[in-house]
Amino acid sequence: MPVGFSTTVRNALLDRIVELIDADEAAGALNFYDGTQPSNGGATTNLLCTAPLAYPCAEATAAAASLSLTAPAAVLPSTAGTATWARLTTNAGTFIADLSVGETGSGANIIIGDADLATSVAVDIQSITLTAGNAGVV
Repeated sequence: MPVGFSTTVRNALLDRIVELIDADEAAGALNFYDGTQPSNGGATTNLLCTAPLAYPCAEATAAAASLSLTAPAAVLPSTAGTATWARLTTNAGTFIADLSVGETGSGANIIIGDADLATSVAVDIQSITLTAGNAGVV
């Protein structure tokens, strides 16, 4: 039977993710990719750009089982394509999470100004939101 965690526990889980991202005392990274998001931590598709995160990567702690990371500065893509997902890593490249990418209203974890990336136009990263769901946790 699934375990249902309290909001306090889910907030603590999200805060721990921030600690893991910042563990090597340097900025983590968001690597943006095109194509289908792989299973958790699976093989990547085409890398479009890498955005260094702020250090520390969040200005506040989690609340209501949701956490916002500080949006990185705009970066120029190295390859053109449609950003569909991103991999969150530590500064050393250690996998943390795979996140959905979309434009405003998409409901994605990472909201960017335009998902169709061009090498001559900086990626406008508007928000990064991690949410600790409570369905089907075992």
